[in-house]
Amino acid sequence: MSVHHIFISAIPMKVFPSYDKSLWPMLAQGSISYEKCLLAEQFSFFTIGKFATGIKNASTTELLQLRKRLANDLKAYPRKAYFFNALLKIVKSQLKKNG
Repeated sequence: MSVHHIFISAIPMKVFPSYDKSLWPMLAQGSISYEKCLLAEQFSFFTIGKFATGIKNASTTELLQLRKRLANDLKAYPRKAYFFNALLKIVKSQLKKNG
């Protein structure tokens, strides 16, 4: 399994409803690498913003699964810690809001 598929499986597509005109389809199809996307700061910050918006309606179960997957990805790709830590903080914050 390639890295981009691991990342895509970590985040439900409903989190990224407007990615049809962005790097997301290329990442999903494997025509652009996960590493290349994360090296592009603009993509990373755009992703984090969309992610925060997208998980607002996620269930507690979905958030727990997502937190676990992101934690695993953080261990697997320590060079991208800033990115995964940002996403994990958003998930933890949303879990607190969900009670």
